[in-house]
Amino acid sequence: MPKQSYVWLKTDGSHGQVDLGQLLTLEEMQGLVGGYIERISVRYEGKLRDMWVNEEGLLDSLPQNHEASRIARRLIVGDVFIIL
Repeated sequence: MPKQSYVWLKTDGSHGQVDLGQLLTLEEMQGLVGGYIERISVRYEGKLRDMWVNEEGLLDSLPQNHEASRIARRLIVGDVFIIL
């Protein structure tokens, strides 16, 4: 079974890495961002990675995620995760 790791970045500045023994399901991914998901390509640790964000975060007036915005080089709101 494929393994997957991801880094989560929360709007409160907390962050961490999770190593899973399996791939995330759609429902788990939506749970991490609090809604529908949208993929954004970012450069993280020198590699092109997928950052997953809340697709409706701006419409829902979610707070800015400063670390995710720095990484993405654009405004990012809400909690996000990056697949490693």
